[in-house]
Amino acid sequence: MVTLLLIFQLIRGRLETDFWDCMTQKLGPETTNAIVFLPGTAGYDARLGWCHQPDPADHPMGFVDCNLAPQIASAVMCASEAEIGICPRSGGHSFIGSSMCSGIVIDLWQMKKFSLSHGGARVTVGPGLTLGELSYNLYHQARGIFPVGHSASVGIAGFVLQGGISELASEIGLGCDNIEEVRMVQYDGKSVTANSKKNPDLFWASRGGGGGKFGIVYELTLRVHPANRYDSFVGFTALSINLSWIPNFLEWYYKWQEESQSILSRSRIRINAKKGPNDFILLGACVNCKSDAECRGRLSESGFLDFQWDNFSTTVGSTALQYLEFMADGTTANTDDYFLVRGMSHSDSHSIQGNFTYTSVGFNYSLSDAPPLSFYEDFLSHVLSICAISKNRCVVFVQNLYSGITGIDSDATAMFGLRKARQWVGFRCAGASLQVAHTLCSDLRNYLSGFITGSFLNWEDRVLPNYITAYWGDNADRLIEINRQYDPTGLFISKQPLILG
Repeated sequence: MVTLLLIFQLIRGRLETDFWDCMTQKLGPETTNAIVFLPGTAGYDARLGWCHQPDPADHPMGFVDCNLAPQIASAVMCASEAEIGICPRSGGHSFIGSSMCSGIVIDLWQMKKFSLSHGGARVTVGPGLTLGELSYNLYHQARGIFPVGHSASVGIAGFVLQGGISELASEIGLGCDNIEEVRMVQYDGKSVTANSKKNPDLFWASRGGGGGKFGIVYELTLRVHPANRYDSFVGFTALSINLSWIPNFLEWYYKWQEESQSILSRSRIRINAKKGPNDFILLGACVNCKSDAECRGRLSESGFLDFQWDNFSTTVGSTALQYLEFMADGTTANTDDYFLVRGMSHSDSHSIQGNFTYTSVGFNYSLSDAPPLSFYEDFLSHVLSICAISKNRCVVFVQNLYSGITGIDSDATAMFGLRKARQWVGFRCAGASLQVAHTLCSDLRNYLSGFITGSFLNWEDRVLPNYITAYWGDNADRLIEINRQYDPTGLFISKQPLILG
């Protein structure tokens, strides 16, 4: 065993040296010293902690902090020559540690290009730009908005290439639906551009197929939406610590046509939280709305206010940035801090793997127009039976989906599971160990198994069975063929690859 370990270390050391020598030859010693971090060099250990959920099984042969496309090309070619696999990292927020591997990690966090065009209707960005930086700059430079998620430090590339969900997406599409063009470095170091007319198969695959499978994306052109509709909004928070009537609300919520009332929302059930009792909370916003009275009128007309909330409050907002902050945090008090400070790269990173995991699905109750009350009573009872014990903690997220997501054909992009869904349902699970957390989330997901339209790639699930079909459904075969075409040598490493074996 000791002999095998020594042989492995010698081979690994030789490969690392070969990669370093190749990079030095291509870029020169000064640049190589500045951007390449091998084990034992200054900066290597710090980069191990630039992940939201690091995988302790990963032992990267090196990190390359690229800020130019030619540097990416050099790293790709040198890794290929040394027969080392590679994976990209933009924000490091993968829930299963996909932004790190045991090969060469090409880190793109410094690539923060932001360039507006078409009178502010398009923006070209680098993969390292975070959602917070994108949102702040779009609003202040173009009065524009993009359907970003709740974590400001997430990198834009991983977010949109995997799908990109938010409440706003129900109106203006998922992140991937708003990609106009991608530019990436291929397995052979050559650059390729993909849009609706040029390399359309690659463009199709890049919208929901995931990052790092077809090449290393170094630029994306995105569609920008006018923000004025969201400059006037009234945010509302509804809370109940009495869960006995929540099945009644969930039955009603499934049928609620928020879209017709210009209301966007997401609810969550929190069980065994570290602080406070079990509760149900819903954050929402009446958009294009100027007063508390107008928003309450919309909610009253819908029947929302007929439920006995323990606490209900509203916040009148005056900018689209405040809208995005409210939907993420339930406040509008720290807008600049939220987007610029919390939106800094690596500001939500961890050096040790946590005992928590995620999974999410598209949900559509196909047996009738809507689930009966008994379905939600049984569901909540099941959630409580496994989550409200020991060190277990669970959060169940529920969001209704509308035409911005479901109005697009399921084969129009690689994104599949949410197109035919009525709701997006997500689970965050924590336990005494990561294995316990996986078991919890698997149990909760499986409870809905008869009504799942597919799983959602942004919320990667490491133990998801048949993940290729779960993520991509009927689009999987086409996606696999495109993957074979653009990565014929299997250079790009993925925790959940399209091509098995």
